[in-house]
Formats: sequence, C-alpha cells, structure tokens
Amino acid sequence: MDILSRMLDKATAMGRLKLHHKCLGPKITHLAFANDILVFSKTDPDSLREVKRLLEEFGNMFGLHVNNDKSEVFFSGTVDAEASVMAAILGHIIGNLPRGAAQSSEALQGTVFLLSKCIIKEINGLCTSFLWGRKGGEIGRTAPRVAWNQVCRLMSEGGLGLRKLLDINMVQRLKLSWHVLTKTDSLWADWLRKNVWKQKGYWEVVISSRHSWNLRKLMVIQGQVCCRSRDAARFGLLSMRAIRQWA
Repeated sequence: MDILSRMLDKATAMGRLKLHHKCLGPKITHLAFANDILVFSKTDPDSLREVKRLLEEFGNMFGLHVNNDKSEVFFSGTVDAEASVMAAILGHIIGNLPRGAAQSSEALQGTVFLLSKCIIKEINGLCTSFLWGRKGGEIGRTAPRVAWNQVCRLMSEGGLGLRKLLDINMVQRLKLSWHVLTKTDSLWADWLRKNVWKQKGYWEVVISSRHSWNLRKLMVIQGQVCCRSRDAARFGLLSMRAIRQWA
C-alpha cells in the first residue's frame, strides 16, 4: 500500500487528483486499513477518472485488483442524478457511510471505543444474568441478589472489584479528549484541530448536529476537561495518573 500511497500523493501534487476541501489541511488522500482503503477526492469527473486509473495501474503492477462487487462510492452534498453519473465513472455502486464511521481511525481501537448508554445497559444486563445464573442457556428471570452498583465496588468494600462500564466509558472519553489536545503525531487529532476546533479551540467550539456522535460525546464533557494553567501550551485532564491506570 505504500506504493499506492505515493501514487495518490504524487497525483495530488501534480494537480491530476483534486481533494475534498476538508482533506486539504492536513492533506489526506486516503486511509488504509487491514483489508480496505478509503480514497478521498473532490467530486469531479477528472479526479474520479484519475482515481480509477491509479487503482488499475496499481492492480496491474501487483495483481491487487479492485473488486467492484465489494466496492462502494460515497458522496456528500451531491444530488442523486449527479452522483449516479460519477459512480458510473468508477464502476462502483453508491453506498451509505455510517455517520461518524470515518471520524476516527482511533475509534476502531478497543481502548477508545465509545458506547451509548443503551448498549451499556444491555451489557450490564447480560453480565448480571451471567453472574446470577442461567436457565437452559437462556437468561434467567430471577431478580439479582445484589445490586450491580454493589457488585462493582472494590473487594475491600464488599464488591467483586468489577469496573462500571459508565465509568470506563467516561475515562475513554477523557482519554480521547486528551489525545486531541496533546498528540502531535495523530492524523485524526490534527484534522480535528484544523477543521473543527479551528481558531476557537476545544473549549470554545459549540456542539452542532453536523458533528458525529463520537465527536459530540467528546465535546459535551468540555466542562470536565480543565486547564491547569492559563498558558495555552500547558493543559491537563483531572488526574491523568488515575486515568492511565484505567486505560
């Protein structure tokens, strides 16, 4: 994929491949995963033809050809009629990208994956049923003998030492916020700083319905992410030592 990456970057530098305006700073031509790749482009015929040409050239060199039956093209702000014409250039079907799915490659890591409250409630219910027994492989209907909050207490306090998912989720949200504020080698953090925070900064940005679910969950805790100093170059999160122990 390193060769394809260079081919895309070179085409962009030479002006043959025009990028979406949200991919200009930092420059993002593609995102590569284990078995997939997302290529970003401005919605114009010449750029799409260049993407197709590069993928075909790469496939001829290494035998890694695009499977059109498993490939999709995603559009933003494009009417259906125009999208159909553009999709025909690539020979792919039009797909629907889940909202916020590409917002963060780091969100694919288990340590920073955010869960909704309904999912947490469902998981807690399954854990409770497992702890208090099942009937014939199915979840039993007997009431739990001890409240789940008590089970999640420290063993020294009479619990089993299990961690509450709500607490874990909050820690991961704080950790993600910390990464956005401090990491200089993260493409995702750099993209957020330049395209979402802009000149306002994390604490001044107003939550919008246009933001992804994950991003809104990070912004809603702005009040819990505090500065230790008025110097904008120095900031911290509550107790980072405690957070690292949970991470």
